[in-house]
Amino acid sequence: KFAALSSILPSSSSSSGSKGGTTSGFQESTAAANYMTDFQPLSPLIPPLFSDTLAVIESRSRDAEGIFRISGANPDVVRLTQRYNQALVNNRDNPNRERVLVQVLQNEPNVHVHASLVTCILRDMPEPLLPFILYEHLLRVAEEPASSKRLLYRSFLKMLPPGNYEMLVRIL
Repeated sequence: KFAALSSILPSSSSSSGSKGGTTSGFQESTAAANYMTDFQPLSPLIPPLFSDTLAVIESRSRDAEGIFRISGANPDVVRLTQRYNQALVNNRDNPNRERVLVQVLQNEPNVHVHASLVTCILRDMPEPLLPFILYEHLLRVAEEPASSKRLLYRSFLKMLPPGNYEMLVRIL
């Protein structure tokens, strides 16, 4: 778990699902944390690290085996995250910063490290991507006949917090 990643995730209005006592293999600099509030990603509800990492996975996943089944090495995930955060700080005023940040991610050759980073971001969210409060509703939808599931799943998606919805759509 990477507690420092929580500063780049969409904030949640409810703290009931937040996790306490996280441990981190690194500490994010205050400058990087402050910069994250200024940085404007493609969608303001999706952390740039999340979106950029998924883009790298998509571009490299054709020949990779078990992208999310095989874990990347934890030290490599920490190192990649540190390099990304440092690039955020160093390129704050660079008009090509998005390209620089993607290049930092692309310099990591192991797609499993990228997949592990996405997993860590999702795991470190203050509340799960599919919030606990909607769990019972999702179970009820799953028990419905196939003919009505599509409409019920759409209603379920409309109940998601906006940041969670955007991240889920980006994953799919």
